[in-house]
This record gives sequence, C-alpha cells and structure tokens, in this order.
Amino acid sequence: MKQLVKTLCIVIFGIICLSVIAKADNYTSYKAQQEFEKTVLDLLKSNSLEELKELTESIPNCEYLEDGTTPPLCTLDRIDGKDFVTHVFQRNFKWEYKDFTVVNVDVAIYEGFERLYSYLYRDFYRTLDIKKYQSFYNRFRDTWLAERAEKAMIKIWQRGDTMDKYTRFSCLTGERIFTTIYLSEKLSIGTFKYVSREISMDLHLYNGGSGRLRTILNEMKNQAQKLDALDLFQRVLHEWFYSIVSYEGWDDGEQEYYKGSKQERMYKYLDREGWDVFGKVGMKSNAWERHTIKLNIYACRRVLSHKDVYDPEKICSAFEQGAEKYGFYYPPYVEPTFEESLQEIQDKFTEKYMTAL
Repeated sequence: MKQLVKTLCIVIFGIICLSVIAKADNYTSYKAQQEFEKTVLDLLKSNSLEELKELTESIPNCEYLEDGTTPPLCTLDRIDGKDFVTHVFQRNFKWEYKDFTVVNVDVAIYEGFERLYSYLYRDFYRTLDIKKYQSFYNRFRDTWLAERAEKAMIKIWQRGDTMDKYTRFSCLTGERIFTTIYLSEKLSIGTFKYVSREISMDLHLYNGGSGRLRTILNEMKNQAQKLDALDLFQRVLHEWFYSIVSYEGWDDGEQEYYKGSKQERMYKYLDREGWDVFGKVGMKSNAWERHTIKLNIYACRRVLSHKDVYDPEKICSAFEQGAEKYGFYYPPYVEPTFEESLQEIQDKFTEKYMTAL
C-alpha cells in the first residue's frame, strides 16, 4: 500500500506542476499519460496487479466537482461507453474535455502489455509464438486483467475478428475469425468465447448468404492449414453445421417439427450449391448428422406441403442429392428388377466388347 501511495503522489504531483504552468489542455493530458504509463509498466513488471487495480480505480471520472472545479487527474474510460479495444485504437484527447487533465487507463495498460512482452521475451509482440503467448497470458490468468490481455493478444496483436450468432460476414474474414478461435483454444480461455459456435442464415441475402459463407470457410481452412490446426477447423465446421440443421429450441413455434420456418429455410439453403459450402472444404459427417439429414430428407415433402413454396419437389431433390454427394446421406439399397439387372449385364458386355475393338 505504501508503494501505491508513493506512486499516486508522484503522478499527481507531476500533473499539478504542469497545471501551474498552463491550464489543463491536450499537452498536460499528454504529459500526464506518459507519466501514468511509466507507473503502470513498473507495476506490471513487478507483478503488483492488485496495486495497479487500486491505482486505476482511484482515478475519478472526468466530471466537474460540486464547486465547479475539475479533479487534478481523471479518466473517461468508465463513462464513454467504449470497450478496451476501442480505447486503444481511438486514443486521442477530446476537445470538449480540454478543461480536464485526462488519462486513458486502458491505453496505459495496453502500452504496458506491449512493453512488458518485449522486455520479457525480447520478441515483437505481433509475431505469433504460441509458447510465448501462453506464458504471457498465464501472468494474468484469473486476474482482473485477464480479459484485457486476451483482447490485446487476439484482437490487436493478431487482428482477430469476433462475432456472435447474428453477425453478418460482410465485414469479417475467415482468416481472422479462425485466428481468434485458434488463439482462444491455445490460451485455454474457451474455444468459442469470442466467436459464436452458432451461425444464422442471412434472410436478407439470396440463398441465406451461402456464397459469402463459402468464402469465409475457404479462408478459415487456409488459415487452419498455415497454423496446422485442421482438426480444430473440423470442429468449427460441425458446430456451424449443427446450428443450421437443428431447430431453435428456445422458440416454441420452431419446436413443432413440421411447422417451423427454420426447417423450410434449411431446405432452401442446403440445395446443391448450399451443400458445396461444407462439402468442398472437406467436412466429414458424423453419425448424428447423417441420421438428422436422413430424417429431414424423409420429412421434406411433408414439411413443404404445409407451406406456400414454389416447386417443393425441386427443393427436396436438390437437398437429397447434395447430401448424398458429400456423404451426409446414403440412400437405402433397392433390389434391382429383372429388367434392370438384364440391362446392366448388357451394358457391361457392350462396354467390354467395344473396349476390345
């Protein structure tokens, strides 16, 4: 605690000295930020994380005091509604707070992460080295800085993309999505913490946005190959596929097997081209998936007969043929008739005779 008091005195004393020279402005905030970052780095190096927490919490919000004056030092981080990553990328001082001496706590912590990593490992923090990343993260695991460390490494150093179930893929890349999944797995923070294990068919695009999804999955596969993580890529494929073929359990209407609108959308989505999305990136179906698809194939015409659907036979045929093409469905064996067997024999004889000539 004595070290914390000493640290606070040094920082605030420096700010007061600057404020004597000139009214608080961008320059004084800039100098205050520099001093604050030095203090944060010292506490990170000594692993004094609780003292660092007390220090950051002791800095008040940038709000006028009851007597109309401003605090000697303040932060906007808790009141501007932005998260850690946004603070790091948007670190400029706002003109409307020119009367305040402002420090950005999250920026100071992030800069501390960068300098600490370089100090500990003599390596550039953007160079992906899993063992070093794991070692660095373990310094903050189960502490109040854990999530900030995760976001610094995943979203800033490696530029990973994050997404929830309803995120559209238009602004994302498969490479960055898989980078996020891969690092989340390797850091043991939960493989799908920052990337949803579910996706939603985009109702605003033709065929549910299958074309864009195909691109995303191909990019993910390429990144998985670079990272030697194709097994993890298969897990992602199965999770996302499951989210398409399963009903929405939370929705009472969707639980009615032949009446749910999602089932109808699934048939339209997984036509011949829709199956290509998963089939062409090498997804290997499991027993549960094959059983589910078989049930949906048997139910297709019955489901679509309850709805105002144009040409349900075409939709159901495309769904079945695509599933069969990529091993998600094996049609039952039907004993050929006598005429079909005779024709097969004749065809083989003709083929053999013509080859001999």
